[in-house]
Amino acid sequence: CRDVRVLLMQLIGSLRPFIWTVAVIATINFMFGICFVHAAAGHRHANWRDRIVPTEAEVALYQDFESVQTAMYTLPKVSTAGKDWGEVAGPMLSIGWQTFAIFILYIMLFLFVMTNAVTAIFVSSAEEYARRDAQSMVCEQLKRKSAYMKKIFSMYSEMDADKDGCVSKTEFEKHHDDPRLIAFAQSLEIDPMDLDQFFDSLSFWGQRPVDLATFVDGCIKLRGTARSMDVYEVLMRQRALEKEISCIHTILLDLNDPEGQNRQWQANGLGAEAGHSAV
Repeated sequence: CRDVRVLLMQLIGSLRPFIWTVAVIATINFMFGICFVHAAAGHRHANWRDRIVPTEAEVALYQDFESVQTAMYTLPKVSTAGKDWGEVAGPMLSIGWQTFAIFILYIMLFLFVMTNAVTAIFVSSAEEYARRDAQSMVCEQLKRKSAYMKKIFSMYSEMDADKDGCVSKTEFEKHHDDPRLIAFAQSLEIDPMDLDQFFDSLSFWGQRPVDLATFVDGCIKLRGTARSMDVYEVLMRQRALEKEISCIHTILLDLNDPEGQNRQWQANGLGAEAGHSAV
């Protein structure tokens, strides 16, 4: 299924953007983590020096930012709703407004910048692989069309025994029971029992031979079920009927305009006499 194939290709193609995204996020968390660990250690040392008993929130903050490793674990939690960032922001304010402002900057950076950037990267990667799949499908269809056209030319060359560039009804009937012709009809999704009807539609019911262009055009248009062939035959009959009606219309116009017809006859007569005089 094309959808499953595109999905798998998008997942595989997203590995490289995913690795780079993880590397960038880890780098950002590392830099902000160093800043918060340094601020938490300085505040803890100041409380110890002044013999100030820290609150429970401050103790939790010390534990969250005890080292760079714990800070890099805490920051992704607060940026992905694994932990309420308000619980961390309150104790940060007791450390100092500079640390609090940096923490708010970190939260805003992840909520509005990193999230949108990462989403755009993955969407762009998915679109690129979907476009590649569409191009591969176009190439595959072109290859099928080329193989289809070669098959048509090969079959037409075999039926054209006298190599005059046209296939008559007689030449076609000689290959009617040819297994290759039957296989060719089945590849066109045409019932082998409808081969006579197929050729009659192309040759105006055997009245004229079929050239290569007409044969190719018919194979392309009649490919499919018998209903397509019936529609094409109706179109051919309609075109023939239009020609007959046009001829009848011309004859009626001539009958309704006898003077114009007489002038035409006179002109033809004068032309004939001029020709005799010249002789």
